[in-house]
Amino acid sequence: MPHASRKNHAPARRAGGRSGELTSGPLVSLPVLPHPPDVLARRVARIRRWRLRALVFVHLLILAHVAHWLISGTTLGRFVLSDSMETLELGRVNPGFILFALAAACTAIGGRWLCGWACHMGALQDACAWLLRRVGLRPRVLRLRLLGYMPVALAFYMFVWPTFNRELLSPLLSKITPDSHRSAPAPFPGFESALTSDNLWQGMPSLPVAIPFLLICGGASIYFLGNRGFCRYGCPYGGVFTTLERLAPFRITVDLDLCDGCGKCTAACTSGIRVHEEVRAFGRVVSPACSKTLDCKAACPHDALSLSLSRPAIGSALRRSPAPARPPFDASLGLELALLAVFVAVFFITRGLYALVPMLMAVGISICACGITWFAWRLIRDSNLRLASLQLKRGGAITSAGLGFLALTFFTGLFLAHSALVRGLQWRASVLDARVLVSAEAAFSPTPVPLPDDSLAAAKDALALYQLGSSLRHGGLALLDTHPVLVRTAWLKLVLGDNDGAESALRRAMAIQPTDPLSVDLARLFLKRGQPERAQEWLINILNDRGDFEQSRALLATLLVWQNRADDALTLYQDYLATHPQDAANRAAFGALLVSLGRIDEGRAHLTQVIKTNPRLPRPRHDLAASYALVGDVDTAVKLLEQAARDVPAESRNFLAHADLLRAPHPHD
Repeated sequence: MPHASRKNHAPARRAGGRSGELTSGPLVSLPVLPHPPDVLARRVARIRRWRLRALVFVHLLILAHVAHWLISGTTLGRFVLSDSMETLELGRVNPGFILFALAAACTAIGGRWLCGWACHMGALQDACAWLLRRVGLRPRVLRLRLLGYMPVALAFYMFVWPTFNRELLSPLLSKITPDSHRSAPAPFPGFESALTSDNLWQGMPSLPVAIPFLLICGGASIYFLGNRGFCRYGCPYGGVFTTLERLAPFRITVDLDLCDGCGKCTAACTSGIRVHEEVRAFGRVVSPACSKTLDCKAACPHDALSLSLSRPAIGSALRRSPAPARPPFDASLGLELALLAVFVAVFFITRGLYALVPMLMAVGISICACGITWFAWRLIRDSNLRLASLQLKRGGAITSAGLGFLALTFFTGLFLAHSALVRGLQWRASVLDARVLVSAEAAFSPTPVPLPDDSLAAAKDALALYQLGSSLRHGGLALLDTHPVLVRTAWLKLVLGDNDGAESALRRAMAIQPTDPLSVDLARLFLKRGQPERAQEWLINILNDRGDFEQSRALLATLLVWQNRADDALTLYQDYLATHPQDAANRAAFGALLVSLGRIDEGRAHLTQVIKTNPRLPRPRHDLAASYALVGDVDTAVKLLEQAARDVPAESRNFLAHADLLRAPHPHD
């Protein structure tokens, strides 16, 4: 029964007078309801409409960004938060990093309002929750302790680990273990601007991957884990914002004289926060899950809640009253440890599966697997169990819906076990493959490659395992072909002298994901077999489809020069650069070709232009230095290489080695 207070109760009146008065009987105190339920519902709907408008506006900006790229060919880079990893590892300051920095600063001041008002993944989950409610499904929030730390762990892995490994761990290991430098990350190259892009979709999942990704991280995560399930247990950006939110001075606060503890704020909260308990204990919401949607404020019948300045949550030890009792968790500590093991196992099994599943999709699959495991365990132990609107077990008897859920659990486990087997085969093959040390020059030479007995055995065993880990249609166990597996299969067959098998594997890999190096490898395989016409025909065809393949164009130009068709080789570049003047790699290759043909000044002009616009590209700097060494100006060449070593620290070792080679005395001197 709500307690009476001076502000939320009206003075008593006597019945019999005007409407609402009392004319006889004792004086009584009645609660005043300033907003009828339908008014409260309209207020909540109104704030949600405003949030919907904000989210629609964000998506319109995304569409406008894509449209600008499609029309102009060049636009600002992607505003994707995960691109911040590229900034931290490679120093490329991109729009994703800038957006992340701004979002972090805003969160430290205003809290996680971006999660509620501007996040497309939050919008996806809210939309999925709304659709589920429309069909009568209201999944319960699954409250777990240990799984709630996974966003922080993922944030550490994405945004802290690369720098920690490069700056602290690897230097320490190099002092302890001399051989560890072989796998050490490259030194930090320094910061450079990477604000524009001419390939906005590079690195984004394809449509066949994007659709399951959205269904898993949206609908499935909510169905098994409750509202904002992915935000609560899987979002690495939320792991960062959760920490910063504790510092924010803007919070949902309460006027305790108006609050009667009715709990409507808690019912309206889409983040699963027990608002009425937190404001009663702390005078404000201190949960880091608060995304400032303001649903709780709109749902309060007494207007007791507001968004205002208050003490940060990090100072919540200064309480007005004892802390609220922690809500009961849905699993024992032992079960939570088991669920954590399920998450880790499923994550490593599915991440990169068939070279298709991105990290965040693997996270979504993992948290859904935890939800399925929890319900399967409860189905075994409990007499009655519901999953949303489905009664899985009643009175100790499993229902038909429960049998269907068990079938889902069985086939999910079977798929994961099969995937683990495939990944295990491919991993073991890669270990053996690493023992086969053959240079590309030796592999593509016309003569067979002599291999020591141990390397020969490792190559054969690795090839057998790769083939076992290939797709069912090609005699393996996997459901699909995997691009990296096909590439390594082709390489091992080439090393072992199976040229036909290598060509077949390369063509299958190109059909999945055409890349410039693979195109060159296939052309070199034709040259190895004494088929220059086939190599030239292949390169012409691939350049008609993928004109940006710089290595393929360079090899075709080389073949044309060998045939005394230097003019055709130059035309090959001139025609392409006329329509793609910003392609730095092809312009640099064109400059190098001009130098090799004796047109040194023209070649230097192109190389210098590329270096000015793309100072981090190492190849044009090597070629420019070589153009001076070619005419005997070694001093200038060495100075250019030393300057390059200062400008591109990540390649300094190669530049300085090139300079030392030029300075070394030659026999004819």
